[in-house]
Amino acid sequence: MDSVQLAFTIAAMNNLNACAADISTAFLYGKAREKVHIIAGKEFGELAGKPLIVDKSCYGLKSSAAAFHSHCSEKIRRMGFKPSKMDPDLYIRKAKNKDHYEMLACYVDDIIAFLERPREIIDEFRKTYVLKGVEEPKYYLGGDVQTLNEHWQKQGATLGLSAATCIKNITKKFQTMLKTNFKTEDLPMAEGDHPELDESDFCTPLQHAQFRALVGSANWCITLGRFDMAFATQSSARFNMVP
Repeated sequence: MDSVQLAFTIAAMNNLNACAADISTAFLYGKAREKVHIIAGKEFGELAGKPLIVDKSCYGLKSSAAAFHSHCSEKIRRMGFKPSKMDPDLYIRKAKNKDHYEMLACYVDDIIAFLERPREIIDEFRKTYVLKGVEEPKYYLGGDVQTLNEHWQKQGATLGLSAATCIKNITKKFQTMLKTNFKTEDLPMAEGDHPELDESDFCTPLQHAQFRALVGSANWCITLGRFDMAFATQSSARFNMVP
């Protein structure tokens, strides 16, 4: 997420456009690195009952993700991109006759391109992979990508990254899980709250799992930019082992 946020920032500074896409059935493109075979069923006709070696990666194998990553990385390198020193899955190449770099980020089967004409890169991917959800990113890795209004544009800011949808989804999830409705608060943590002084009973195994889920979800909101929640979340996270 740090890499993607930085890429969005650099793209905005250089007036680059973004286009995202999902690679359909991604793992099936890689070569299986494990020795895997199946016994052919009736649907294989004359081969029924015979052992067949699996050539392609399958979902569920330990090496499938690595095999696809290698396949995709080779494709990206052939397009002239090289892994950045900051993050090997954020690829860069010098733009022709320009003073900026073009960027391509890959997270498992999600790709996002930052160029003046990103659709050209996406079309190049289509020659090898079946793509879905090709569009200007509105929601990426759990965060909203928003075009800012005139108030922000006058100050030179055109793009915003938000955790709004993530917060909406996890609020609904935990209200159902805990069978309660959350109140709206002005502060992320109550004034005078000292979790280290709590002498109430320890959580049950079910409550323990729910507590860890709450802390984990709150941590992702911080990753998406809600830094105001950081102190309250970490104050609770100190007690993850025995809440």
